[in-house]
Amino acid sequence: MSFPIHGEWLLPTALVLMAVSGCSPRSGEAATGRVSGLTGDEVARARSLYENAACGVCHGDSGEGVEQSAPALGGLEPYWTAERLMEYVRDPAAFRAANPDFGARSDVTYELEMPAFDYLSEDELRLLARWLLGGGLS
Repeated sequence: MSFPIHGEWLLPTALVLMAVSGCSPRSGEAATGRVSGLTGDEVARARSLYENAACGVCHGDSGEGVEQSAPALGGLEPYWTAERLMEYVRDPAAFRAANPDFGARSDVTYELEMPAFDYLSEDELRLLARWLLGGGLS
């Protein structure tokens, strides 16, 4: 069974999931390690976007994925490009509708449905995509 988490329910749901799972946000711990093509400030901003959007609740603090809930975020290439990833994060439902091969990439069905992050600006989406593709979580 899958269910969408949208809008005003996203942050409260994320906080509850974090509390139940024993996770905690790594506030003040923004990683500023080397990521291909990004400055230290961009890496810190991208990590902050990941944390503030509560991505780690479903995908794990280090992008390792959460079994049956959400996939790991490593090894995104070659399927994902920055533009494709931006499109997916912005509106996953529209992306899936426009890319029927998307579901065929995995035999795993996840319980959670990726929410839309359409409130992020183009620059924020691009930075997050570049950070993920550049190994920001490794």
